[in-house]
Amino acid sequence: MVLQVLSTWNFDVLGHELTACDIKALDSYMKRCKLGPFRLGRALELLSDPSHEAREELESLRSKARRRLEGLKHIQRVRMNRLDVNPDEEGPAFGSQFALPLPILKVMCPGSLDSSCGKRQQLPHFETLKR
Repeated sequence: MVLQVLSTWNFDVLGHELTACDIKALDSYMKRCKLGPFRLGRALELLSDPSHEAREELESLRSKARRRLEGLKHIQRVRMNRLDVNPDEEGPAFGSQFALPLPILKVMCPGSLDSSCGKRQQLPHFETLKR
């Protein structure tokens, strides 16, 4: 989600405009889970700074986010292609050496209390499911 927002600069996520509290919670989550240098709060700080260095840093951050997002999309496409079933064969199209399909990552959004906002925040975490 953070990579998508940084790449597109569209703060409307699933029909909900991200608030300052949402951004703070996402930044905290990204840091806690060590998911890279992608912080929406930092991007907004850089946007408000008129200096040339800030503009360069913001463009660098957004460029890295676009590349990372494209890489993740590629991985998803490859994994989904591996899960496709060949109609002429039984089982997965990627070979019979795999007894089970690859695990699928499902995004779950359990509520967690963010005391700085004083309300429940939805933070994503991943649950591995097997078919």
